[in-house]
Amino acid sequence: MTPFKLKELYDEFQSLPTQNERILFFDNPDNTARMSEFNINIPNLKKHHIEVWDNAFPHSTWDSLK
Repeated sequence: MTPFKLKELYDEFQSLPTQNERILFFDNPDNTARMSEFNINIPNLKKHHIEVWDNAFPHSTWDSLK
């Protein structure tokens, strides 16, 4: 476990251009294996990014956009 590997993981995550890609990052087994090396709370981070996604949109139904 080296700080360089953690920085590389962080930079890769930060380079993702959309919130959706960031959420999906947590579903990739390779990424979760790399994160588990650093004792990262993966479910908590994924939940946080889903909340960011949800907060970006008004709390209305898609039908109201017609």
